Amino acid sequence: MGKFTIVCWLKETMKESSMGSVRADKLWSRFEEATACTTNMRKSLGKTLKKIFPNIVVSTTRDKATKKTVNLYRGITWKSDSSHHDESVSLHDMRQYIPDTAIVLPRCGSDCIKLAIPSKIISNGNIVLKQIDIYRDHWELSIRGKNVDLRAIDIDSSLCTLSKDTIPEILSLVDKVKVCTGLPAKLTTNGHSMQYSSKCEEEHISIQGDENSSCKTLRSHDCNQVVQWSALTETCYVCQVRCRPYKNNNIPVDKKSTPQEDVEAAEILDVEDTLNLDGQVHKDISSILSSVFKDAPEDMKVLLQSQYDAVQCKSPNQRRWKKEVISLCLNLWIRSPKSYNDLKDSNMLILPSGRQ
Repeated sequence: MGKFTIVCWLKETMKESSMGSVRADKLWSRFEEATACTTNMRKSLGKTLKKIFPNIVVSTTRDKATKKTVNLYRGITWKSDSSHHDESVSLHDMRQYIPDTAIVLPRCGSDCIKLAIPSKIISNGNIVLKQIDIYRDHWELSIRGKNVDLRAIDIDSSLCTLSKDTIPEILSLVDKVKVCTGLPAKLTTNGHSMQYSSKCEEEHISIQGDENSSCKTLRSHDCNQVVQWSALTETCYVCQVRCRPYKNNNIPVDKKSTPQEDVEAAEILDVEDTLNLDGQVHKDISSILSSVFKDAPEDMKVLLQSQYDAVQCKSPNQRRWKKEVISLCLNLWIRSPKSYNDLKDSNMLILPSGRQ
């Protein structure tokens, strides 16, 4: 099963419906049957469902047979079996089904349809467009002139057949993809200037319709352009790593830094010498851990991954722990609750609460 199965399966089997509803357990059982996935993907399915269909409402209902309370997703329904057998159309004939909301780009050949839809992001006074190139067997997405790795954000771009619903479904999915806006730029901190990597570029970002959202940000030259479905921020991981500021205590605010000082500050920030973030390999923290700690046991990598995930959460209630971490913490707590709490309160590690 590929990493992109969740988004692909949801788009193929579900659709929005103001009067529809689907039981959470039925949704999971059909997904499990179709993909032979493991139970640890259940939370990922729920999170991705809310990203693909943001208008759904989660409620509860009582099962008449078992008398148990079950979760219910309102606002979606199953696609009918007939929807999978729509009459196929040629790439040329698909042009008549392009919605009015899409921008048809010039230089569309007979083997490709080039469209664009505006995002809500305004960069340096220009609206950031999402460009979609649709071919006979697949489609591609590019933002700011750079191709987006769709599989890295769990999207299967292959097209088995072309129908009148192909373009609207692609546009609906792309519209929900979040664009990376970079990290907020801090010029000074406590009277000291902040230095940034030379591989970052400055942008003035604002949100359409929100006049108070204007801010100055930094984006990496190697920006992924989009963020993961489950991300809590509007910044891709590459920009989070490469656009972190470096405080040079030897350069006061009113003093201009020399070119050599700029180079030295950038070299301190530049992680390329230690972490190779280029290409399609290092897309998340797990692959970076594998690169840095090549000979480390897998359990150590799991613990380090859990610490990174916990730090990213704004609230302790948002933290989710893998079964390996829970098992280790439970064994420590059973042996000595006091020692476990002392380790947890030391702030050297973020650990689950003993009350959970």
